Amino acid sequence: MNRLKPYIIGAVAGVLFVVVLGGAAYIAYKTVKPLTKKIISKISNMRFNSLKKATNDLVIADFEIPEDFKKFTDSNVEVAVSKEYPSSGSYCAKVTFKKSKSPSFKIEHYFEKDKSLSNWASYGSFLFDIYNPQDSPQRLILQIKDKSGERYKQDITIEPNAKETVEIETAALRHSVSIFNIAQVNLFRWEPQSDSVFYIDNLRLTPQGVKIKKSIFDPEFLNTKEPVYATQDYFSFPLDRWQKGDAREFPIVVVNPTSLRFKDLPARGGIPFPKGELTSKNELAIKDGQGNIVPYQSKVMAKWNDGSIKWLLLDFPASAEPGIGGQYTIDYPVKQDVSKQKTFVFQTSGQVIVDTGKIKFSVSKKAFRLFDKLWMEGKEVVSAGSDLTMQFRGKVYRSSADKKYTLTIEEDGPLVVGLKAEGWFVDDRGRQFCKFLTRIKAYKGESFVRVYHTFIYTGYPENTYHYLYKGKRLPKNETIEEVAINLRIPEVIKEGIVTFAADNQVLQKKDIDTDLKILQKKDDHFEVLKAKNQKIGEGKKLEGWVDVTNGQKGVCAVIRKLWQQFPKGFEVDPKEGALILKLWPKEAGDMDLKTTAKTLGPEDVARGSAFGLAKTHELVFYFHGGDYKVSKAREIALSAQEPPLVLSSSAWLADTRALGAVSDYSKGLAYFEKYEDALERLFDWADRQKKNFKWYGILDFGDTLSWYRQEGYEDDSYDEPGWHPVGRWGWFNCEGMGTHMGALLQFLRTGNYKYFEFGEDLSRHMMDVDTCHFNTVAYDKRLKGIYQDYSQPGSMHRHSGDHWGGRNEEASHTNLNGILLYYYITGNDRALDVAKETGEFFLKHPITYFKHPDIAPSRGMANILMGEIALYEATGDERFKKDADYWANMFFQGQNRNGSFSEDYNPRDKRWDGDPHIGYMNGYTLPALIDYHKLTGNKAIKEAIVKLTDYLSAHDEYGAVSEGLAYSYFLTGDKKYLEVTEKRLESMLASQRTNDDPLMNGMIYQKPYYARVVEFLYFTPYAFEALISSQNTPQTPRSDLGPEQRGPTSE
Repeated sequence: MNRLKPYIIGAVAGVLFVVVLGGAAYIAYKTVKPLTKKIISKISNMRFNSLKKATNDLVIADFEIPEDFKKFTDSNVEVAVSKEYPSSGSYCAKVTFKKSKSPSFKIEHYFEKDKSLSNWASYGSFLFDIYNPQDSPQRLILQIKDKSGERYKQDITIEPNAKETVEIETAALRHSVSIFNIAQVNLFRWEPQSDSVFYIDNLRLTPQGVKIKKSIFDPEFLNTKEPVYATQDYFSFPLDRWQKGDAREFPIVVVNPTSLRFKDLPARGGIPFPKGELTSKNELAIKDGQGNIVPYQSKVMAKWNDGSIKWLLLDFPASAEPGIGGQYTIDYPVKQDVSKQKTFVFQTSGQVIVDTGKIKFSVSKKAFRLFDKLWMEGKEVVSAGSDLTMQFRGKVYRSSADKKYTLTIEEDGPLVVGLKAEGWFVDDRGRQFCKFLTRIKAYKGESFVRVYHTFIYTGYPENTYHYLYKGKRLPKNETIEEVAINLRIPEVIKEGIVTFAADNQVLQKKDIDTDLKILQKKDDHFEVLKAKNQKIGEGKKLEGWVDVTNGQKGVCAVIRKLWQQFPKGFEVDPKEGALILKLWPKEAGDMDLKTTAKTLGPEDVARGSAFGLAKTHELVFYFHGGDYKVSKAREIALSAQEPPLVLSSSAWLADTRALGAVSDYSKGLAYFEKYEDALERLFDWADRQKKNFKWYGILDFGDTLSWYRQEGYEDDSYDEPGWHPVGRWGWFNCEGMGTHMGALLQFLRTGNYKYFEFGEDLSRHMMDVDTCHFNTVAYDKRLKGIYQDYSQPGSMHRHSGDHWGGRNEEASHTNLNGILLYYYITGNDRALDVAKETGEFFLKHPITYFKHPDIAPSRGMANILMGEIALYEATGDERFKKDADYWANMFFQGQNRNGSFSEDYNPRDKRWDGDPHIGYMNGYTLPALIDYHKLTGNKAIKEAIVKLTDYLSAHDEYGAVSEGLAYSYFLTGDKKYLEVTEKRLESMLASQRTNDDPLMNGMIYQKPYYARVVEFLYFTPYAFEALISSQNTPQTPRSDLGPEQRGPTSE
């Protein structure tokens, strides 16, 4: 054995040498191969660009002479010369494709005989003419092959009794075949079920190509003299309905969902205005129920294309009864003298100072703390040191350590002042980890401030599952240990009493001599701890506030929706004299944002990572004199949880057309009660699931899972029934117009607060967790070698087992319209931030899958189109309008003759691919085209809308095409669209489950799936207005139900 050892060692060494050498060679090959391909491609481009271009057409075959027929070979086809339907000369080829496996008509061997025909490089396009005499659309496949066997394929659909000129640009062919060596042109059918006849003529190469497709900018589509709509002006405003004397007057309501009565509490909300009606934000008056003028502050949020105001944000002190709200009216145009209005924010070289009259606070321009100091009645309440902090790997990172942070005064009106601070959390060695964006809102005459605190994750979230991250030297997973806001109130805490509420009880702790922690650990469990984390109490749900007072002065701190976003809590630290809001408590363990195995479920490959994830918390700090009871701290805290919201009536919303021709809920209810009730049942299904299955937590709250599988599947996808937060169909995230957009529309129509709660929670989740806000890969040098595709700010993730686990490199799951609607309702500044981020993402044209430059989902392009239109109205930025023009034209030119759109666009070859996808056309393309037409009135897009609606009406038997049907009626006046609408409404009713099963009751169709809520909740209300305006109502109005009986409500 010993004698064999040298041989064995030698053999092993040899094997190892070969393995190492082979491995090195393989690595070298893998390294060189992409470079080689790039060089070959570059040489090919240089050769192509340097070619002398042809100046005349080259006819391959025009079938005027018998020799042209001899150029072709055929299989299972009959070919004859014909005088019918020639496009050039007197003859064409009549080709009958027989019922067989693959009948074909091709020119092949002739390319070898005539070499001039095989080199297409100097020509712009290959074209031929084809006529379909059948009474139904017919499909052919065109294949072009080069000498090496590489091939280009394209499906061709020819409409019945129609001629089409098929054009293939040689620039597009270059990516698939060698255009210097074309060897075959083949027209064939795949397993046709019957014979079919085509007339083919004039196969040719042309120097510059032929403009077959028209453009939306052609003069024929830009004639502004013709009426845009056949029924009436879509945007006409019924002035007589709202005229009162010399002004217009309409009602608004301050929604109060709480059980509290409040007086002169700051209220905020967006109000729509009709096109052309309001040109200045100060030309209106607000009156209370007694006719008294109410002071207000306003901000323009969106404009119509004529420059008039479309959405106006209003702030004013309001009074409201519990559950009912407060009634107010708006008169306009009324001239207002704003010259004497004064703000209450001031600047020095180093500070911004806000003085509401009740409190005064300063914020340093050099180092950000929530307050440098705060005074009430001249006495200091908050002392220096109120830092925002982030803990990472045992180190504390502070907002005040960033000496380059920016402080901006966003609002400086007479009633509301808004500050925005942006910067980094920085440790004592100057290292950065995560960003902050904090807004402070202060109100004239009030002693509370509202704070919106956003932290943006900039660390590396580990992904060990996707192939892009394997084999690379990357940092260790970077988690967050704690996120907190420290309010230093030493004088208040000294001899202070701590009060909080939970499980409908008010609890107090006196004589605070050691740390006191109040922590919501789960959605239904909290604990009270003292020094060394000794538990001294527990329960289910905290109300989300804590009050600390010494009897003379006090502070009540509120974390809005605390238990829903667990873990959360408060800490009172008498040693530091600090009240600490623990937005992620250290006691909960690390916040881990790595991509998990859940993203490797069915149809998912863990593409996404939590790059640039954010989380926003809404906080209120109420500074008061006296003790907890005298100050009414609990009442203020509860009102902060559900702040008053200004809302217009459903009738006013309908008449403004700010959201299009959506019906007045009260008026329509008289005719459409059963359909309105069906929509409410559908929404209740959606709302019920997230509560019953407890979809709570800091990262989950607001989102829903995708669908419930009632039984296991036989394959390996899902072997058990239930909600499965794994794989492609995990968390729903942003899909189409979004469940949130339907809920918010229903809130605007009905005033029912349950819709707003759902819509707000989901909007905020999408704004924060589902969207990337920071390009970590570009910023972090340690990540060199990772592609930036999945780290693009403004992009949103597809549904997946982790919220961030799905792809986000292209725009198919990035839709900002619902976020902007939330902005219009609330004036939430963060919503506009995120919409703008997404707009910048859209301007980069992110339409193709990673490493698939030939596949661009059409719904991603539609998301961009409708998003840019909305952003143009919100910002006035002409870049968005110009880009929207581009995409609208792209859709117009890509529409199939039957009105449909292929599922994907191929940017590389400049062609559309795939079969039509009903859901994408209905939920994305059609609403995008409608939005563009409402903005521009373009006649080409009008034609596209009508053709697409006709296609969907014929091919989508059950879907909610309501907006398309209604809009096509307004465009054409053709009542056939109303007849289809009525049938669809009845189909919706017939398909809705009504039973005692909470998993099914209210769902439309058999599968419990959130896409149904998206589809019907948002689009269906557009059906009602078309039916009402045409007086095509299906039943006699109810006489017992007036508009005043179905106004804003709350539950």
